[in-house]
Amino acid sequence: MMNMVLFLTKFLSFIMLMFSDISNSDDRSTSQSHVNIVILGSSTAEGAGATKLENSWVFKLEHELKILNNSCRVVNFGKSGYSTFHILPNEQFFSGRPNPDKERNITKALSLNPTMVIINMPSNDAAYGFSNVEQLRNYRTLIELLKNRNIDYLICSPQPRNFKEIATRQRQFTLVELMRKEFDRHFVDVWSGLTNEEFGLKNSYNSGDGIHLNDDGHHYIFQQVFARIK
Repeated sequence: MMNMVLFLTKFLSFIMLMFSDISNSDDRSTSQSHVNIVILGSSTAEGAGATKLENSWVFKLEHELKILNNSCRVVNFGKSGYSTFHILPNEQFFSGRPNPDKERNITKALSLNPTMVIINMPSNDAAYGFSNVEQLRNYRTLIELLKNRNIDYLICSPQPRNFKEIATRQRQFTLVELMRKEFDRHFVDVWSGLTNEEFGLKNSYNSGDGIHLNDDGHHYIFQQVFARIK
Protein backbone atom coordinates (compact mmCIF):
# COMPACT_ATOMS: atom_id res chain seq x y z
CA MET A 1 0.00 0.00 0.00
CA MET A 2 2.81 2.36 0.93
CA ASN A 3 4.53 1.66 -2.39
CA MET A 4 1.34 2.54 -4.27
CA VAL A 5 0.97 5.86 -2.37
CA LEU A 6 4.59 6.71 -3.05
CA PHE A 7 4.17 5.94 -6.75
CA LEU A 8 1.02 8.09 -7.02
CA THR A 9 2.72 10.96 -5.19
CA LYS A 10 5.70 10.93 -7.56
CA PHE A 11 3.45 10.58 -10.59
CA LEU A 12 1.30 13.58 -9.61
CA SER A 13 4.43 15.65 -8.91
CA PHE A 14 5.75 14.82 -12.37
CA ILE A 15 2.45 15.82 -14.03
CA MET A 16 2.38 19.14 -12.12
CA LEU A 17 5.97 19.90 -13.08
CA MET A 18 5.31 19.12 -16.74
CA PHE A 19 2.29 21.44 -16.93
CA SER A 20 4.22 24.12 -15.08
CA ASP A 21 6.94 24.02 -17.75
CA ILE A 22 4.36 24.21 -20.53
CA SER A 23 2.68 27.20 -18.87
CA ASN A 24 5.98 29.03 -18.45
CA SER A 25 6.83 28.34 -22.09
CA ASP A 26 3.47 29.76 -23.20
CA ASP A 27 4.03 32.87 -21.09
CA ARG A 28 7.40 33.45 -22.73
CA SER A 29 5.94 32.95 -26.18
CA THR A 30 3.05 35.32 -25.50
CA SER A 31 5.31 38.04 -24.11
CA GLN A 32 7.34 38.07 -27.33
CA SER A 33 4.52 37.57 -29.81
CA HIS A 34 3.51 41.23 -29.53
CA VAL A 35 6.86 42.44 -30.88
CA ASN A 36 5.90 42.37 -34.52
CA ILE A 37 7.94 45.08 -36.25
CA VAL A 38 11.26 46.71 -35.36
CA ILE A 39 12.37 49.96 -37.01
CA LEU A 40 16.09 50.64 -37.54
CA GLY A 41 16.79 54.18 -38.63
CA SER A 42 17.87 57.73 -37.94
CA SER A 43 16.14 61.07 -37.41
CA THR A 44 13.24 60.51 -39.81
CA ALA A 45 12.33 57.27 -38.07
CA GLU A 46 12.69 59.07 -34.74
CA GLY A 47 10.16 61.66 -35.94
CA ALA A 48 12.32 64.70 -36.72
CA GLY A 49 10.58 67.42 -38.73
CA ALA A 50 7.02 66.43 -37.78
CA THR A 51 5.11 69.05 -35.80
CA LYS A 52 4.27 66.40 -33.21
CA LEU A 53 5.12 62.75 -32.70
CA GLU A 54 1.64 61.67 -33.75
CA ASN A 55 2.41 62.99 -37.25
CA SER A 56 5.60 60.97 -37.70
CA TRP A 57 5.52 58.06 -40.12
CA VAL A 58 6.39 55.43 -37.51
CA PHE A 59 3.66 56.58 -35.15
CA LYS A 60 1.13 56.56 -38.00
CA LEU A 61 2.25 53.08 -39.01
CA GLU A 62 1.76 51.63 -35.54
CA HIS A 63 -1.62 53.34 -35.21
CA GLU A 64 -2.91 51.86 -38.46
CA LEU A 65 -1.51 48.40 -37.74
CA LYS A 66 -3.22 48.36 -34.36
CA ILE A 67 -6.52 49.01 -36.11
CA LEU A 68 -5.93 45.82 -38.09
CA ASN A 69 -4.61 43.89 -35.09
CA ASN A 70 -4.73 45.42 -31.63
CA SER A 71 -1.90 43.19 -30.38
CA CYS A 72 0.50 44.56 -33.00
CA ARG A 73 3.52 46.38 -31.61
CA VAL A 74 6.12 48.53 -33.34
CA VAL A 75 9.50 48.99 -31.62
CA ASN A 76 11.31 52.07 -32.88
CA PHE A 77 15.12 52.19 -32.58
CA GLY A 78 15.46 55.27 -34.79
CA LYS A 79 18.06 57.77 -33.54
CA SER A 80 19.05 61.15 -34.96
CA GLY A 81 22.44 61.21 -36.66
CA TYR A 82 22.72 57.48 -37.14
CA SER A 83 24.20 55.83 -40.23
CA THR A 84 24.19 52.28 -41.56
CA PHE A 85 27.31 51.65 -39.46
CA HIS A 86 25.44 52.34 -36.21
CA ILE A 87 22.94 49.55 -36.89
CA LEU A 88 25.43 46.82 -37.84
CA PRO A 89 25.73 43.74 -35.57
CA ASN A 90 27.65 44.05 -32.32
CA GLU A 91 30.82 42.39 -33.60
CA GLN A 92 31.07 44.39 -36.83
CA PHE A 93 33.67 47.18 -36.60
CA PHE A 94 35.38 49.28 -39.26
CA SER A 95 38.33 51.58 -38.68
CA GLY A 96 37.40 55.24 -38.92
CA ARG A 97 33.68 54.47 -38.92
CA PRO A 98 31.05 54.63 -36.14
CA ASN A 99 30.73 51.60 -33.91
CA PRO A 100 27.42 49.73 -33.70
CA ASP A 101 25.01 50.88 -31.00
CA LYS A 102 24.20 47.73 -29.08
CA GLU A 103 20.89 49.18 -27.89
CA ARG A 104 19.63 50.20 -31.35
CA ASN A 105 21.22 47.86 -33.89
CA ILE A 106 20.33 44.68 -35.75
CA THR A 107 21.57 42.47 -32.89
CA LYS A 108 19.18 44.17 -30.50
CA ALA A 109 16.38 43.94 -33.04
CA LEU A 110 16.90 40.20 -33.52
CA SER A 111 16.81 39.65 -29.75
CA LEU A 112 13.14 40.71 -29.85
CA ASN A 113 12.22 37.92 -32.32
CA PRO A 114 10.33 40.25 -34.68
CA THR A 115 8.28 39.16 -37.65
CA MET A 116 9.61 42.10 -39.69
CA VAL A 117 12.42 44.67 -39.60
CA ILE A 118 12.11 47.98 -41.46
CA ILE A 119 15.29 49.91 -42.26
CA ASN A 120 15.01 53.66 -42.86
CA MET A 121 18.39 55.39 -43.32
CA PRO A 122 17.74 58.62 -45.29
CA SER A 123 20.97 60.56 -45.90
CA ASN A 124 23.42 60.58 -43.00
CA ASP A 125 25.83 58.15 -44.66
CA ALA A 126 26.17 60.54 -47.60
CA ALA A 127 26.52 63.51 -45.25
CA TYR A 128 29.39 61.75 -43.45
CA GLY A 129 31.08 60.96 -46.76
CA PHE A 130 30.48 57.20 -46.63
CA SER A 131 30.48 55.66 -50.10
CA ASN A 132 27.68 53.82 -51.85
CA VAL A 133 29.85 50.70 -51.81
CA GLU A 134 30.07 50.86 -48.01
CA GLN A 135 26.36 51.40 -47.60
CA LEU A 136 25.43 48.49 -49.86
CA ARG A 137 27.87 46.25 -48.02
CA ASN A 138 26.28 47.21 -44.71
CA TYR A 139 22.78 46.54 -46.03
CA ARG A 140 23.88 43.12 -47.27
CA THR A 141 25.21 42.29 -43.81
CA LEU A 142 21.89 43.19 -42.23
CA ILE A 143 19.88 41.26 -44.81
CA GLU A 144 21.98 38.13 -44.44
CA LEU A 145 21.24 38.07 -40.71
CA LEU A 146 17.53 38.55 -41.32
CA LYS A 147 17.41 35.85 -43.98
CA ASN A 148 19.20 33.41 -41.69
CA ARG A 149 16.42 33.92 -39.16
CA ASN A 150 13.62 33.85 -41.76
CA ILE A 151 12.57 37.37 -40.74
CA ASP A 152 10.85 39.51 -43.34
CA TYR A 153 12.22 42.98 -44.02
CA LEU A 154 11.73 46.23 -45.90
CA ILE A 155 14.46 48.71 -46.86
CA CYS A 156 13.46 52.30 -47.53
CA SER A 157 15.36 54.19 -50.18
CA PRO A 158 17.50 57.19 -49.22
CA GLN A 159 15.68 60.50 -48.94
CA PRO A 160 16.62 63.53 -51.02
CA ARG A 161 18.53 66.16 -49.09
CA ASN A 162 19.57 69.64 -50.14
CA PHE A 163 23.29 68.93 -50.16
CA LYS A 164 25.33 71.88 -51.39
CA GLU A 165 27.27 69.75 -53.85
CA ILE A 166 25.21 68.45 -56.76
CA ALA A 167 27.59 65.48 -57.00
CA THR A 168 26.49 64.29 -53.55
CA ARG A 169 22.83 64.52 -54.54
CA GLN A 170 23.52 62.58 -57.73
CA ARG A 171 25.39 59.94 -55.75
CA GLN A 172 22.28 59.53 -53.60
CA PHE A 173 20.20 58.99 -56.73
CA THR A 174 22.66 56.38 -57.97
CA LEU A 175 22.36 54.56 -54.65
CA VAL A 176 18.57 54.54 -54.99
CA GLU A 177 18.82 52.78 -58.35
CA LEU A 178 21.36 50.27 -57.07
CA MET A 179 19.15 49.46 -54.09
CA ARG A 180 16.07 49.17 -56.25
CA LYS A 181 17.79 46.59 -58.45
CA GLU A 182 19.38 44.58 -55.64
CA PHE A 183 16.63 44.52 -53.02
CA ASP A 184 13.71 44.22 -55.43
CA ARG A 185 10.43 43.41 -53.65
CA HIS A 186 11.86 44.39 -50.26
CA PHE A 187 12.66 47.90 -51.51
CA VAL A 188 10.40 50.84 -50.58
CA ASP A 189 10.91 53.78 -52.92
CA VAL A 190 10.31 57.02 -51.01
CA TRP A 191 12.87 58.93 -53.07
CA SER A 192 10.81 59.33 -56.24
CA GLY A 193 7.93 61.11 -54.54
CA LEU A 194 10.10 63.38 -52.37
CA THR A 195 12.74 64.59 -54.83
CA ASN A 196 12.79 67.54 -57.20
CA GLU A 197 14.48 67.81 -60.60
CA GLU A 198 17.83 68.67 -58.98
CA PHE A 199 17.76 65.60 -56.72
CA GLY A 200 16.98 67.77 -53.71
CA LEU A 201 14.02 67.75 -51.34
CA LYS A 202 10.75 69.11 -52.70
CA ASN A 203 9.62 72.31 -50.98
CA SER A 204 6.23 70.80 -50.28
CA TYR A 205 7.85 68.15 -48.06
CA ASN A 206 10.60 70.30 -46.54
CA SER A 207 10.32 71.02 -42.81
CA GLY A 208 12.53 74.06 -43.35
CA ASP A 209 16.11 72.81 -43.03
CA GLY A 210 16.41 71.01 -46.36
CA ILE A 211 17.02 67.76 -44.49
CA HIS A 212 14.00 66.66 -42.50
CA LEU A 213 10.47 66.03 -43.66
CA ASN A 214 7.40 67.99 -42.60
CA ASP A 215 4.09 66.36 -41.69
CA ASP A 216 3.21 65.77 -45.34
CA GLY A 217 6.58 64.13 -45.95
CA HIS A 218 6.12 61.79 -43.00
CA HIS A 219 2.65 60.92 -44.23
CA TYR A 220 4.07 60.08 -47.65
CA ILE A 221 6.60 57.65 -46.17
CA PHE A 222 3.88 56.10 -44.02
CA GLN A 223 1.75 55.51 -47.10
CA GLN A 224 4.55 53.78 -48.99
CA VAL A 225 5.56 51.53 -46.11
CA PHE A 226 2.00 50.69 -45.05
CA ALA A 227 1.07 49.74 -48.61
CA ARG A 228 3.98 47.27 -48.76
CA ILE A 229 3.11 45.71 -45.42
CA LYS A 230 -0.54 45.26 -46.34
